[in-house]
Amino acid sequence: MLRAMLNESLVVVRATDNAEYRGTVREAEFPLMVLVLDAPSDLKAGEEVACEVLMKGNLVEVEATVVFAEGLYCGLCLKAEHFASGEERAPRAVAPGTTITVESQGESAVGSVCDVSESGLRIRILGSYGQGQVLHLHINSDIGPITFTGIVARVIRELENDASDIGIKIDDMGKLERARYQHFVESLIHRTKKAS
Repeated sequence: MLRAMLNESLVVVRATDNAEYRGTVREAEFPLMVLVLDAPSDLKAGEEVACEVLMKGNLVEVEATVVFAEGLYCGLCLKAEHFASGEERAPRAVAPGTTITVESQGESAVGSVCDVSESGLRIRILGSYGQGQVLHLHINSDIGPITFTGIVARVIRELENDASDIGIKIDDMGKLERARYQHFVESLIHRTKKAS
């Protein structure tokens, strides 16, 4: 499975400050992986990072330690237990064209859903959000509205045009919404697997 990551795009997120770095996998032989980053980084040997790689419609998450970082090149040592269970532990599916309404502190904004899993989702949205912030969320799915409460688990540094990628953990969801959400996630996973 590690060789399947060759030439795939990935996102590296540093554990200490959630700084995000994008790049491509150039070498992969367990437990080591060499990346070519899109821009020089300030990563340092010994830092803990999380990696997200989109493979066959599933977003696989693995944890690693930086071995070296020089210019555009970065070497990572993957943690075996996380790599072995990554896809099974966190099956995700991309959600193209899906919008989400976010309400917090009396303000409302519309964002795009990047990917979903049974326990949470990642969205891209304009505005400033903080880790631990409670959000009221609304998705219009093909089988009805899904309204629930989520907690910001991670805010990836602001991107160009003031948009941020936000990782959200589902906090409170009614039984009907839970059933609709699970159907929504399963249909997206099925669709992306079928397409690949």
